[in-house]
Amino acid sequence: MLPRKNFSTLALAIGLVLTSASASAGFQLIVGGAGLAPPAPSSAPTLSSVSPARISTSGGDLFSVFGENLETGSTVLVGGATPIDIWYTSITQLDVFAPGLSAGTYDVEVSNGNGSDILANALEMVDPAYIASVSPNTGLISGGYSVTISGDGFTDATQVQVGGAATPFTLVDDQTISVSMPSHAAGSVNMRVDSPFGSDLLLGAFDYLNPLAFTAVTPNIGSIGGGETVTLTASGWTTSTTVSFGGTPATILTRSPAFTVAAPAHVAGVVDVVMNDPVTGTQTLTGSYTYETPVLHAVTGITPDVDAISHGGLVVTVTGTGFSTSNATVDIGGSACTVQSRTATAIECQVGTHTTPGVYDVSVTSDSQVVALTDGFTYIPDPNITSVSPTAGPEAGSDVLVQGVSFHPSDEYYIVDTYDPIAFTYNDSTSVTLHMPARSAGLHEVDFWGYHGGSEWFEYTYEAAAPSISSITPNSGSTDGGETVAISGTDLAGASVTFGGTTATVTANTDTSLSVTTPAKTEGAVDVVVTTASGSDTVIGGYTYNAPSPPPGPLTVTVGALEGGLVTELSFGFGEPSLTVSGGTPPYTYTWTSLNAQGGVHLFGGSGMPGGECNSAVTAAPVNVSWAPSCGGSDGGSVVNNLSFRISVEDSLGATGHTDYTWNKAGW
Repeated sequence: MLPRKNFSTLALAIGLVLTSASASAGFQLIVGGAGLAPPAPSSAPTLSSVSPARISTSGGDLFSVFGENLETGSTVLVGGATPIDIWYTSITQLDVFAPGLSAGTYDVEVSNGNGSDILANALEMVDPAYIASVSPNTGLISGGYSVTISGDGFTDATQVQVGGAATPFTLVDDQTISVSMPSHAAGSVNMRVDSPFGSDLLLGAFDYLNPLAFTAVTPNIGSIGGGETVTLTASGWTTSTTVSFGGTPATILTRSPAFTVAAPAHVAGVVDVVMNDPVTGTQTLTGSYTYETPVLHAVTGITPDVDAISHGGLVVTVTGTGFSTSNATVDIGGSACTVQSRTATAIECQVGTHTTPGVYDVSVTSDSQVVALTDGFTYIPDPNITSVSPTAGPEAGSDVLVQGVSFHPSDEYYIVDTYDPIAFTYNDSTSVTLHMPARSAGLHEVDFWGYHGGSEWFEYTYEAAAPSISSITPNSGSTDGGETVAISGTDLAGASVTFGGTTATVTANTDTSLSVTTPAKTEGAVDVVVTTASGSDTVIGGYTYNAPSPPPGPLTVTVGALEGGLVTELSFGFGEPSLTVSGGTPPYTYTWTSLNAQGGVHLFGGSGMPGGECNSAVTAAPVNVSWAPSCGGSDGGSVVNNLSFRISVEDSLGATGHTDYTWNKAGW
């Protein structure tokens, strides 16, 4: 295609002015801007040729018309159609941008104000290359074979590319090219045909394939009746690949992700398995599959053998002999049991639902044989609770009888608030005894989950227990009251207490103990009553009121005389005064108290002790043992001058008395 000329730029460069005569009539040439047009021809145009004489049908190709009197303002028609554009080049040449037309040969006509001229069949419109299809569109990676490209506009083809590489080709006709395929890696490639009149590219036009490889058959044994699903380990197959067992075609089930087939029926024996593909080749695994005559089978049992009609999903094991490991199926009461696994002696399958309770046969179909276990499986009604008794009980827990239908030892019961399981005793399929656990008082939900499906719930009320008294300590006291009494028992929290109908003051309280202060009452035994919101407990005559003892009288305390009645000497370990107590209730307690802060004890040496006066205060001490001052010598002399003491005595009831004495001790 020739470049479009920019006459406006050219005119400006040489000092000319071009004015447009019309949108398609060319230009008027004005020399030096003087407005002088070239002289008008005196006759009609005369055409001699066009060049090039072959252009594309797509439109827009440039061709030139040559002749005489080809003035500005001339019109051009191609096959009666107006071109896209016309450029006036000279009085002997017009450049024309062709319209888009279908393939064929067309007249070229040029007209001016004095007439027109036609060049008959002067211009051929040629289709660009177009690829419609490639056949075959698959082949081996080795190449060296021919494929046919079908389409149009191939007559002027200059090149064919396969996967971007130029490839030898043979032009058969305008619609057909034969290509010699090169070798290439496996995968899809594009194909392209180039032509001066336009090129075409077909994406993914051809698939290079690896040769067929076939290595294994799994399983490699089956029944003469066929029907087993067999997996072939293979690569390089296509959608045209076929399979045969011993010459008998097999039905292809899947090609991806696994290549599987249904083995056809065949007489007993060992056969070859053949995979054949018209493109990637043929592979044979010799003696790779064995047909066996089936063994007569029998059904001997099913475990478990009961389920509820609406449950579904129960997995059972059907036992017997001679089951096909590839095609055995199970039917229970007319409903399929979905097979999960098979061996020659056991089939595991999942039971479906059923419409009606009853006893049904269990049938096994294996290698086209059907055998049954009569009355082998029971469909029962869906589990259902019909009654609960009682619906309330103590916080400590108790037994509850639940009645209904289709109960099972593996049913489950739960307290909902914590979802703890409830232990129970399975009585039979119509009743269980729940052993309700301890819970705080209030309403609780109990959930039931049936082994045979179904779930229900009911409400159970835990009732708070009434208090119980186990001991009262002490169980007697003064009629004046004010005694502290401890009451032990259970469920005592928040309790109030009465003694003979009069409220006692509770000073401390737990679930198992009460500490109370007794009220004043008349002499005699009274009932003790403990009351909570859940009830009360009474100990008849549980506490006895006694008249108070008279206050104790004073004690008489005397100190026996030593050396004339005055304690004049009290030595270490000997010479202690004797003490006499009369009155009161033994046992007694004794206290010594110094009556002068300093005893005036003079020490004369003494082992380990400094000499001089002892100024330590004498402190209280019991008197029912030998006593000596806290300072003094153990092997030296001491002088005690007027050391005064008080001996105080208290009996077991609090009565008291005392006596005073003075101690003098000369040194030695």
